[in-house]
Amino acid sequence: EALLTHLGASDDLPAAVVPVSREHRNTIFVEDARILAHEHLNQMGIATEGIIAYGESLGTGVAVQLAGARPVCALVLDAPYTSIRDVGKLYLPLMPIETILVDHFESDRNILKVTAPILILHGTKDRTIPFNLGLKLFDVAPEPKEMAVLEGAGHSDIYEFGALEKLLRFLDKVRQRTRIPEPAGGAF
Repeated sequence: EALLTHLGASDDLPAAVVPVSREHRNTIFVEDARILAHEHLNQMGIATEGIIAYGESLGTGVAVQLAGARPVCALVLDAPYTSIRDVGKLYLPLMPIETILVDHFESDRNILKVTAPILILHGTKDRTIPFNLGLKLFDVAPEPKEMAVLEGAGHSDIYEFGALEKLLRFLDKVRQRTRIPEPAGGAF
């Protein structure tokens, strides 16, 4: 899943979430999803400096592309990869994956265009997107960046291993850096 949300949510202006759902992944082109989600938040009155691009697993490729093409205040990646080609080679080593892909989701290239602070969350026991692919993406990512290594976490259970605390600390730093007021009711 990939989504956008914003800092500074309150009762008057709740956090907006625009998911790229599983059922639409094959019908919505990435460019369309990026533009529509970003413009939707802007039309809701959410300033660009308050938008966070958050991607999970496959959705990290979309989030990286969005953050490299549109201004956001932060990029959060949960179990990212370097490229779909690299993931495909792990599962289908003999198949020429690049010949059947419409979008290669080359996050290792696209992340170089990101100017916002980056947080990568990845479990060391992830069997879907291996930890080393997240680490490789972190290595090429521009500063400012942080990586939350979640010892023992798998692909879908990182929040049981302290990811929420790491995410909230990161977002607090982003809020202080961008001077966005804290949401009504306290923390996120």
